[in-house]
Amino acid sequence: MRLPYSTLRRLALLDVVYVVGLFSRGVAVDLTLLPSIYTGGFVAAIVAPYLV
Repeated sequence: MRLPYSTLRRLALLDVVYVVGLFSRGVAVDLTLLPSIYTGGFVAAIVAPYLV
C-alpha cells in the first residue's frame, strides 16, 4: 500500500514538529546514538529498493 505524496509530506512535517517539541521541552537525547542511526539509515536506503 502506497501513501499519497501529500500524506507523506504531512507526516514528515508532523515528525519535524514532534522533534522540535521534544527538544524545546528539554527531553534528553543521547547523541552517541547518532552514528548508529545514520549507519542504519544508510543501509536501509540501499536495501529498501530491493525489498519493494
